[in-house]
Amino acid sequence: MLLAKSAAALADANFGFGFRPTKHETNVSTMAATVNFYQFLHWCNCRLTSMLTRAQYLARALPLQGWTKMQIMRIGRANAVATLWGFAEATVFFIVPDVLLSWLALRSPKSGYTACLFALFGALIGGSVMWAWGRIDADSARAMFEFLPAIGEASIPGVQQQLADSGITALFLGPLGGTPYKIYSVEAANLGYGLAIFLVVSIPARLTRFVVVTFVSGVASRLLRRRFSLRTVQMIHVACWLVFYAWFFTIMADS
Repeated sequence: MLLAKSAAALADANFGFGFRPTKHETNVSTMAATVNFYQFLHWCNCRLTSMLTRAQYLARALPLQGWTKMQIMRIGRANAVATLWGFAEATVFFIVPDVLLSWLALRSPKSGYTACLFALFGALIGGSVMWAWGRIDADSARAMFEFLPAIGEASIPGVQQQLADSGITALFLGPLGGTPYKIYSVEAANLGYGLAIFLVVSIPARLTRFVVVTFVSGVASRLLRRRFSLRTVQMIHVACWLVFYAWFFTIMADS
């Protein structure tokens, strides 16, 4: 049910700038809407996985040397994961794709930067899905957020206030405060922002943090590998993210 409604919402999306669309009334209960939304996410994930699998088969069929083909396949897998991770974090997952991007940059910053674009692609798809849900039934989307970690009681009112004060450019504030992108997607739709302007602003808002984290990780890796092995640097990377999320979840739980 929600799959059809989401498709209709995207098809009828207001691509203007500043027009407030009419709110769609719905009789779907919060629980039913949440269950159907997860089915919709599964459908989207299957479509993304299918496209990426076809790309993998194409790489295998290319008439290239063994080493070159192996490199393409390795990079292709990383980009596939980055796309799916970007999509998942923009919808229901709670670990940012920066973890993967910074990991790739430890060995090759170029691979990390490439993966940034794929993570952005997945995030835009996920953001569009959440935008559609916010336009159809924002209350059920907010109810789903209650089951996700790192979303405090003040997160949703805070995003609403930011959008009211700063407009759609409030999307740039999310990475600074650790507020999930998915909340901005739902609230932007609920406040009447069209899908086009939302996606246009999402590109620099999302990509900037991805690139900065990848750059910092690449520089740190180059400096640390003067004294440590790559494996040791990777262990330091994992430890840093574990410490960060232990701190972050504690802070958000208290907010």
